[in-house]
Amino acid sequence: MILSKYIIKETLKVQFAVLLILILLFTAQQFIETLDSITKGQLPADIIISVLSLEMINMIQYILPLSIFLGILFTFSRFYINSEFTVMKASGVNLRLILKVVLILSVITGALGFANVFWLTPWSRYELNYVVTQAKHSHNLSVLKTNSFVKDKNGNNVIFITKSQDGTLENLFLFQNVYTNNPSILTANTGKIGSDTQGNEQLTLHNTTNYFASNANDFHVVNFRKYKLNINFGVITVNHSGIRELNLAQLLKSKSPLRYTELCWKLSLVLSIFIMAFLAIPLSKVNARSGRFGKMLPAVMLYTIYFLCATSFKHSGENSGRILFSVVGMLGTNLVFLALVWLLNLWDSDLVYKIRHRVKLIG
Repeated sequence: MILSKYIIKETLKVQFAVLLILILLFTAQQFIETLDSITKGQLPADIIISVLSLEMINMIQYILPLSIFLGILFTFSRFYINSEFTVMKASGVNLRLILKVVLILSVITGALGFANVFWLTPWSRYELNYVVTQAKHSHNLSVLKTNSFVKDKNGNNVIFITKSQDGTLENLFLFQNVYTNNPSILTANTGKIGSDTQGNEQLTLHNTTNYFASNANDFHVVNFRKYKLNINFGVITVNHSGIRELNLAQLLKSKSPLRYTELCWKLSLVLSIFIMAFLAIPLSKVNARSGRFGKMLPAVMLYTIYFLCATSFKHSGENSGRILFSVVGMLGTNLVFLALVWLLNLWDSDLVYKIRHRVKLIG
């Protein structure tokens, strides 16, 4: 019991340190990308903290499997180099106890990963889209210059604004349907640009007067307290990631075919925590002559191969619509690596020794 606590404590310390380092590295990368968008004028500078915080939640789903993998790999390699495992085995520590310890570590990390993958990450994606869209909205209002006539992207509407303050447009003049036989003129005290439920750019006018003609001799004047119309000045660009923004409950209720790919991918992210944790046990076996980094290269290669296979199958389902191929591919990848974990951990056991001996005799 004391030795189990010692192994868990030492592994958690290394895992936490690795997790912090990986978060700092990925955050630095994201900071550079966000800063590039700011310098290009695509985003305002005041949302950089919000973007980095929300992106960090999204990155954790990829960092957690790597952190437990490297945490166990570094800690157990140190135990082998310092002959601590030799002393522990003499004290009664066997493979079963080590597997039990790693299972406890995996369950703790897996619970955090499950909550992050199925709830926190979808929430962060939704919030990030909202924050960026609103920021672009406020930032790009400079497109509508005051005291000048501005055409929309379709060229059918011309707007003139006397004043713009804190996202509110004042004393507006709008000339609609410029190239048609029935143009109209709208004047309004105030207005705001927002978006409708479909994400389309929408102009809302308050205390509006509409002047229009139904024919050459028949003119009309209509007053509105509130008037909405869809218009495109390139102020708002909504880019939702759809299925990725759904949490577990919403994903199970969704009728999109992509829900199977997304659900399988999220389960693979959680399962990868357990696979990587148990895979690190045999890969951490090193001797003093080779050093603690003796098996680092094959360990990192196996980790990379796993995520490259899973990611490629995921993108296959999303981009080409081969849902069944994508799901079978991800499940197959997990099964292959689970078999590899079982084989490597039981390589020196009596069962695997007998199998190896029989294969050797047949050969």
